[in-house]
Amino acid sequence: MRELVKLILAEGEFRDEEKLLLQKEGERVRIVVLYLGRKKANLRLKYEIELWARETRAEICVFGVLLDEARKDLTMKLDFKRGSEGASGEELEDSLNLSDAVQNQTKPILKSAEQSSAGKHGVKVGRIDQKQLDYLRERGIGLEKAQEMLVLAKLKQALKWVEKAENREKIEEALGRIRAILSK
Repeated sequence: MRELVKLILAEGEFRDEEKLLLQKEGERVRIVVLYLGRKKANLRLKYEIELWARETRAEICVFGVLLDEARKDLTMKLDFKRGSEGASGEELEDSLNLSDAVQNQTKPILKSAEQSSAGKHGVKVGRIDQKQLDYLRERGIGLEKAQEMLVLAKLKQALKWVEKAENREKIEEALGRIRAILSK
């Protein structure tokens, strides 16, 4: 499996685009994105995978957090072309908004010219779970530390989607940098 990992820590304008083609039978690809947008960040993210061959598999998995007045516009697109019989794909986003001033837009797009292809998408955008926060606070953990713990737990979900050791290390490093940002 081809695995592409993107790590984004942004405070200003940031653009990232990726377009991949699956043209060989049985080819597999996964894009995993971990982002943190803060201050007046303006993230414009676009990830597209075209599936041209039989029995191909494509996944786009995005995990992130927006703080302050950050904005994010994410487009995920899986395009099952004619000839991609038995191909499958998944688009997934799981993100947290930690301010009322953030703007968070996601556009998951599935196109299919093949009857036997299967695609699905799921987008989960929310806030820190108040019950979880209260649980940690009742155990003597301060508000900022409890929030940090819950944010990092959410972002660590990206590791479930990463197989290659070098990419797992990159994500662990990014989580360390995010921890430092959140604890300031």
